[in-house]
Amino acid sequence: MKTFYFLALFVLVQLPLYVAAQNADEIIGEWLPLHGEAKIRIYKKGNKYQGDIFWLKEPISSIDGKPKRDRYNPDPKLQYRPIIGVPVLTDLVYNATENEWTGRAYDPKKGRSADCFIVMKNPKTLILTGYIGFRSLSEKQTWLRAK
Repeated sequence: MKTFYFLALFVLVQLPLYVAAQNADEIIGEWLPLHGEAKIRIYKKGNKYQGDIFWLKEPISSIDGKPKRDRYNPDPKLQYRPIIGVPVLTDLVYNATENEWTGRAYDPKKGRSADCFIVMKNPKTLILTGYIGFRSLSEKQTWLRAK
């Protein structure tokens, strides 16, 4: 009987940790921002999450006929790297208390990085909020899980 109580107590203590870890991985997958110009693949890297561009609606530049590059990046060494493969989400960490991921977001259209947090609205929709300084001064994007 003691074994049963010990096992039940163990399960009750471990269950919230398992659920939190399971929720953290919900973000993993392929996502399509509503503007529809790119798809982002979010994956786990160590104990953090990262998101890279893996598809572009228009991958070739109309200016020179070559693959689009990260030309607005403030680092001149990175301005010639192809947009496909650029990390747009970095160092995302899951906060189980707030049920959100926090980290950094990069916008290759503007060449700017900002702090961000992500909330899953449902299994197929996430809301990414980027901000500089204060969360109240933010910009939101809705992303849908790609099929």
